[in-house]
This record gives sequence, C-alpha cells and structure tokens, in this order.
Amino acid sequence: MIVYLLILLLQTVLLDAASIHTGFCVGAFWGTAQTPKTKADFLRQFTLAKNLPNVPVSFNSVRLFTSQQHNTKGTPSEAFEAAIETNTTLLLGFWASAFEYEKVALGAAFAKHGKKLADLVVGISVGNEDILRNQPDCKQAPDNKPCVEGQSPENIKKMIRETEIWLKQDFSDLFEERLPVGHTDTAAFAILDHVDYNGATIYPYWHGDKVEDANQSFFQTLDDLASRSGEIPVWITETGWPYAGPNSMAAIANSKNAQEYWKTVGCSIFGKYNTWWFQLESDSTDGPDWGIIDAQTQKPRFDLSC
Repeated sequence: MIVYLLILLLQTVLLDAASIHTGFCVGAFWGTAQTPKTKADFLRQFTLAKNLPNVPVSFNSVRLFTSQQHNTKGTPSEAFEAAIETNTTLLLGFWASAFEYEKVALGAAFAKHGKKLADLVVGISVGNEDILRNQPDCKQAPDNKPCVEGQSPENIKKMIRETEIWLKQDFSDLFEERLPVGHTDTAAFAILDHVDYNGATIYPYWHGDKVEDANQSFFQTLDDLASRSGEIPVWITETGWPYAGPNSMAAIANSKNAQEYWKTVGCSIFGKYNTWWFQLESDSTDGPDWGIIDAQTQKPRFDLSC
C-alpha cells in the first residue's frame, strides 16, 4: 500500500485535478442481437451520466470500445456527435482486430468535426484485453469466453506506435499536446513499456472475492500495477460490481453488494484516478447486469453518494 501511495502522489503531481476524468464504459450496441446504438441513444446516456444525483464528482467522460458505428466498416460512431452536443470527454477505443477500419472511422470523424471533437478526446486505447485473449488458457476456455482474436504484446505495441505516427502526420494541427495512446487489459497483462498510459480492468467480482474483501483486493491489484508501471500512469479503464447475475465463486451479484463496491472502491478512486465505471446501464442481456441505472425508471438503483 505504501508503494501505491507514493506512486499515486507522484502521478498526482504530474496530473492536475482538471486532467482527471471520471465516467462510464459505454458499449456500441444493445442486447445479444447487437442492435447498433444511435446518436439518440448516446445522447440520452451521456446526458443521464452528467445528471446523476448525489455523485461526488461529475461523470462527464465516456470510454468507447470502438470508434466505428457498430456493424459497419469504417463509419464513425454516432457517439461522436452526441459527445460534442453534451460536451462529454472521450477515451476512444480501437478494436485491434479492426485496426485499419478504426483509423478510417476516426479519421473521417476528425475531418468532419475538427477541434470540436479533438478537444474532447483524452486518449486512445488500442485494443481491449487482447493479450489476455492470446493466452493458451483463454483460448482453451469454454465458448462463452471470446478468446479467438488475441494479440501478442509486440503486435499491440506495434499498433500503438502506428497510431502515434498516424496522429502526428495527419492530425497534429488538432492537438496542442500529443494525444495519450495506450492499451487496456486485465491486471496480469496490463503493463506495457513505451506507452503513454497503461489501462487496466480490475474486477474483484471476476476474481471471486467476497464484497467484504473487494476493497483490499482492488487496491492490492492497483498497488501491483502502479509498481510495475513505474512512471507510466495507470488508468482504471474498467471496474464495477454487478447488480444481478450469477455468483462468481464467493462474489455475489446483488444491489447491496453493488452499492458496497461503489462506496468502498468507487468513492476511493473517483476524482483521483482516471476512471471509467462499468457501467451506467446494462446494454446486453448476455451475462450479469452491471448497470447502476434501472432501464425502466432511468433512476439509480442505489445511493450514489460518498
């Protein structure tokens, strides 16, 4: 814990409060049928996030897993226009498996919107849990684990470097400072060198921890990540606790535990670390329900104060 606090202090000195972003991970489609979200869907979600009651900080940032409109090849996400209209900052995602199409989509969006969009982009995550999916254990797992399109660390770093060069060559006029580019992966595979940040998904629920032990589990993981990452900032690109769904060993999905995780873990990191919570409202019927908002009432499922 001492190592974590020292590194957090160093990173806090390097990052002023205005540069810390808090928000939600937002998917590109609804349900198992993968119905693409529209601009109206994104507008509603971004507005909802910015008007949550009793939250300790403003939830005015969104992490997108892809920069493409779902079920297209290179069409910009309709989330971009929604972000501009709501002044929502964006951690953009590139699917590693569709890397070239992601660049086409974002390039078209920058060409159309210019600095109105560029000023909202806080970084790019090249890939999402691709190194995990490249592990033999993951590839041999049951079919409900999407481990068919993994990438090696070397391939991810190559795509990161290509993204940096592409941004510098084609869009340097849009950014006063170099846009941070990194990768998101599970804690065991989240640390890369020669990146601007290391993005980590941290889930005591998937680790099978009781909610009473989740705070300790989370910060032990974060301590380890910060130690391994050194001077490269760690961004918490995904964490949360499900409101409903199957148990994960000792971890139980219910409203009480979702609120406990929000109070103990969330309230300890909001406004201190770049954090994108999973998630505002459930957008898939496949797996646990992680939403803090009830889809019918559009109200919080539990007290969001700290």
